[in-house]
Amino acid sequence: MKNTIAFIGLLIGAYYLGYTSNTSAVNFSHVATKAASKEQLLDLVIAKTDSLCYEKAGMSDDNFTYTSCIRRARDFSKMCKSKISRDMPAQVSNPEEAKRFSLRMINCLVPIS
Repeated sequence: MKNTIAFIGLLIGAYYLGYTSNTSAVNFSHVATKAASKEQLLDLVIAKTDSLCYEKAGMSDDNFTYTSCIRRARDFSKMCKSKISRDMPAQVSNPEEAKRFSLRMINCLVPIS
């Protein structure tokens, strides 16, 4: 049950990452008209790890789960970015492709279990 709740939280985080982030030029709804580089896309996911860890920790930032999630995401960000960028094209212009790679990055940085 706990893993299901964490998974739902990550999906909500992915939805937020993909559809409501207006603070960055990289936005899934705009990728079709303005292609994003793979660095921009993966850096956007890295920038959202704080909110993803907050959701994973049960909407609390003062517990061990949140702290360890942030630490893990920070420690793994370079490795995850390198691993996932190998499979990506230099420019991502398809919203479905952007979602797929972003979800892979989220799963690498903030695993469900």
